[in-house]
Amino acid sequence: MLNETEVSYGAILLHRKRVSPPEETTTTAVTPTPRDGDGHANNDHPPFEVLLLQHHKGHWFFCKGHAESEDDGDSRLTVVRELREEIGLDCGLSLDELGDCREVSNEYDRRRKGYTVHKTNFLRVVLVSDTVRHAPLNCQGEEILAVDWFEYRKAVLNITFKEDRELLIRVVAELEA
Repeated sequence: MLNETEVSYGAILLHRKRVSPPEETTTTAVTPTPRDGDGHANNDHPPFEVLLLQHHKGHWFFCKGHAESEDDGDSRLTVVRELREEIGLDCGLSLDELGDCREVSNEYDRRRKGYTVHKTNFLRVVLVSDTVRHAPLNCQGEEILAVDWFEYRKAVLNITFKEDRELLIRVVAELEA
């Protein structure tokens, strides 16, 4: 059984939705914040939208890919190139700004036709502007079937692989803390 290692670089693109203030009413009601078993606020609806891609094999994931020689060993260049190639998106960040974005990672093993691939993903957490959020997106037909922004809760449900779901949940919880 041949084992292989893959390293990918990409981005978790998040857009903070504007939350409209509640309409004024003549009565004031206080609704308790739902809490989990540990007493923490249970916020199932953080004000984020998440960009997800659908691979031609059917799974939904974050934009990511492998480094190429043209990236000169700079993971920031890989991220910018993958966003441009896979979905036609210019995230509008300079390489320095992208470098300042928090990097998160996950690791897991996948079985492929008689061998195991150990995958490591390094992803930049990027909070995008309204302009980037509403920019036109174009799928690369070779690999990508669809690309769309999802409200946080729907994104968690749509992400195919458990490790990516868990990473998104952790990232958003840390942003909301």
